[in-house]
Amino acid sequence: MSPVPRLAGAARRAMRAALAGLALLGTQQVMAGNEAACTLPKRLSGDITLDASCTYRQQFMLTASGTTLDCQGATIDGENRLNVGITINSEGRPLSQVTVRNCVIRNFTGNAVRIAWSGEDIDKPTDPAERRRRTPRQVRLSNLKVFNTGRVGVYFDDFVSGSILENSVIEDSGGVGLYLEFDSQNNVISQNEFRHNGHLLNREALAVDSSSRNTIVDNTFMDNRLGGIFLYKNCGEHVSSGRSVKRTQHSDDNVIARNRFIRENVGVWIASRQSRNLQRIDCSDRSMDGRGQYFEDFANHNTVERNLFCAARVGIRIEGDNNQVRENQFDNKTRQRVEIPRTKRGELLGRPPMGNQYDAGRDGDNLCSKY
Repeated sequence: MSPVPRLAGAARRAMRAALAGLALLGTQQVMAGNEAACTLPKRLSGDITLDASCTYRQQFMLTASGTTLDCQGATIDGENRLNVGITINSEGRPLSQVTVRNCVIRNFTGNAVRIAWSGEDIDKPTDPAERRRRTPRQVRLSNLKVFNTGRVGVYFDDFVSGSILENSVIEDSGGVGLYLEFDSQNNVISQNEFRHNGHLLNREALAVDSSSRNTIVDNTFMDNRLGGIFLYKNCGEHVSSGRSVKRTQHSDDNVIARNRFIRENVGVWIASRQSRNLQRIDCSDRSMDGRGQYFEDFANHNTVERNLFCAARVGIRIEGDNNQVRENQFDNKTRQRVEIPRTKRGELLGRPPMGNQYDAGRDGDNLCSKY
């Protein structure tokens, strides 16, 4: 065979290798372009729309009033290495009219979304009105899907007010699904699903901690570790750290209505820390027993009405005062509809739960059958 065909074959092979290299280079360039398109600055303001086809492997912070972040279904993924997905942070300045919507937020070690004035509480003003003025308010979180958060799924930090969480799913948070922190108030929690939260840290789906005048309506709570909604006043835990702030607001005047509680240990627990031994969490309040074990809890004047309880161990447990419980429905798998147990306050101070008004509720077997 003459050498010419052999040279042509070698040339062809070289050409094929070169073309393959160019194709690979082109693929890398496209991939690099896509990766760049799925990255934004951490601090965002104004009207921001994410690329629905992207997975953003980063954190975002919103610090300006009037900001709207529309993810359009895009995913924000912390890859189990980043702490907070989206922080709405006033940084000590008035902040309002912020909206976050249509986001999938997953795999953050701390929180998926946190609304807060960041920084140490002890460094902030002691005047409640001034503190509230400089903390985020009128924040709307809508149509979020929050999965696999290491601690709290969505956090309304202290003094957050007038804000909304709606039409969202919070699932598989290691701790509480939604936390309403001390002195938060007048928030609306509506048409959300809370599923399988609290299994790592042994917590409930929704913690109402020294938070008042909130409206919690039309939500579904299903298979959460300790229960659905727990209302209590924090005892000023971890006082020896030097960073603890005494809680003065009680978890009073909240409305819990038209929610569904499916297979919860306790659906709604009012004054959930009234009889709990809190010695290990180092409280600043004066203990009822004089040994730093039991502390008076405050969750009063709340309304729990027209909710549905399916296969609960206890539907509603009341350990506070002057609460209204009425027109709720329970299936025959619920062991105890409404319970007012003996409390440590009753034992130690001679004041059992007082002034609560409740009815026997109605049968809810038909409504529970689909669960």
